[in-house]
Amino acid sequence: MAVKEKARQLIKLLEKLPDDRVKHFASFKQTQIDKFNPIAGLQSTSTKKRSRGITDIVKTSVIQTEVTEPRPIKTDLYTEPVLDRQIVALKNILNDKHSKFYPLGDKLLRPKGNPNYYDRLVDNLTGEKKENFLRGMWTVVTGKY
Repeated sequence: MAVKEKARQLIKLLEKLPDDRVKHFASFKQTQIDKFNPIAGLQSTSTKKRSRGITDIVKTSVIQTEVTEPRPIKTDLYTEPVLDRQIVALKNILNDKHSKFYPLGDKLLRPKGNPNYYDRLVDNLTGEKKENFLRGMWTVVTGKY
């Protein structure tokens, strides 16, 4: 019973994680929740329909091989100490322990060669300043950021 409770605690912590800013094929948060739901004895909460799964891609590839459904998770591998370590690691991620313990200095955030690189990168990710194709080409050709 303790393993189920630890898995439920881990799922609650995973639900506190923010959604990914960049949309990928698979979300870390949702993948981990789906992984620990059977261990906690819960039903899968994934209702999002995936556009094109990896099995579809593999089936339509040049090499035709037999693709089966994903293997069930071996719940006996997740013991109480293993889940405890994962809970501690996830709490560290949520509390930004490592970014507080190892702060990034201005020398790393604004390198001399390209001081605006990370600012531009974050602006593009958040959608504040979007660079069009011509501006991107100008940046590549001239090297001026």
